[in-house]
Amino acid sequence: MSRLPLLVQSAAEAIDNILSFADEASAHPALSLRAGTVHEWYAARDRAGRWRFGPSKWVGYRHARATEYLASSGKGGVRAGGKTEEVLPQWFEAVDPSSMLGKQLHAELTELLGRWGKRPRRPVGISILKSEMDAYRQARQPAPSNEEGMSRIACEPDVCGGRPVIRGTRVRVADLIDMMALGAGRDEILSDYPYLTDADLSAALAYAARATSHLVIRAA
Repeated sequence: MSRLPLLVQSAAEAIDNILSFADEASAHPALSLRAGTVHEWYAARDRAGRWRFGPSKWVGYRHARATEYLASSGKGGVRAGGKTEEVLPQWFEAVDPSSMLGKQLHAELTELLGRWGKRPRRPVGISILKSEMDAYRQARQPAPSNEEGMSRIACEPDVCGGRPVIRGTRVRVADLIDMMALGAGRDEILSDYPYLTDADLSAALAYAARATSHLVIRAA
């Protein structure tokens, strides 16, 4: 009887599997042949910022290896996609295929499978880390008007030494920008600071952009 594989316990384990799939598939033709039958893919960026992909049954089980995958993921195999789809959504979110990001991911997945003479199966789903999705939404978030955004920012001598804060709080604009720069998503920040709103975060971004775009005049 086949020993049941263990599901991944963290996003880091899932990402390691994603990053290993293309190399394993290139080294094991039998694995690349199955790539055209996959319905659910997971994507993550490598250190160079390129999207890498892995099938759900590959990504969702610990220490993915080609020989084990091929032996246990076929018809009647113990490597079940239903199990991985229960655990992976806690770290990943499906991308709307009609969005700009969805089209980009589909094009890159198509390019990857094309190396092995395959195409993405229809329908095909692609999911990315929730933090990546938050960053994508943040980048597409329309900036508030100057009047609306600036009304949410205050600079008062007796609050945080006069540094810019969200009005009515002691939350500094600089701290919010630092958190977002380090990868914190809007939902994560709002969970930690429930008295803030999404509009406050947009105002902080708009304030930071305005502060860094002013004209600098240097004396001769």
